[in-house]
Amino acid sequence: MKRREMNFARQVLAQGAVSLVHSYWYNQGRDLIPGFSEEWRIFLTTSFSSNLLHLFDATVVFTCNFEFKDWLWKTQKVQTTFLVSTIRGIGSH
Repeated sequence: MKRREMNFARQVLAQGAVSLVHSYWYNQGRDLIPGFSEEWRIFLTTSFSSNLLHLFDATVVFTCNFEFKDWLWKTQKVQTTFLVSTIRGIGSH
């Protein structure tokens, strides 16, 4: 497999894991938070965790996708082209 395909596979698996953890937290996290009122528990398991999901998702994309990093930092590979020509004298074969 090419490096690009392996990075894409890692990205898909990492994004799936982040999404799975977020889904579990969204549904069951309220019961795992001790010492807060119900309003804070709802906030921490919905709004706050959704913001963390977006943060982690972007982190996964940034770490796994080298083309994205190159585009973001505008560090494109510089290609050097050499022009080679042969000059023959008049009357040479």
